[in-house]
Amino acid sequence: MDQPPLLFRCGDSGNFPGNRLPVILYKGVLRLPILFKAFYIKKRFARNRWTNAWNGGVFTYSHYHSATHEVLGFFEGSTTPKIWARVLNLQEDN
Repeated sequence: MDQPPLLFRCGDSGNFPGNRLPVILYKGVLRLPILFKAFYIKKRFARNRWTNAWNGGVFTYSHYHSATHEVLGFFEGSTTPKIWARVLNLQEDN
């Protein structure tokens, strides 16, 4: 891993409850194969029992999970997810 993880603290927003645990963003931590990147990430997540995976984007509306956590794996392109009122600009490193 070339860079340390970024930590974001999320307090109560008024609409969604906060959490004592931070959002953790790791960039460039997986050595992905040239082909079948999504398949590789799903298998890697499954080894940690992070299942119920899908491909193709993130929700465009605000939501939260009261009894679980969420793991996202981005491998190509760019996105701008909003996580607890913080906008994260995620782009491919070229």
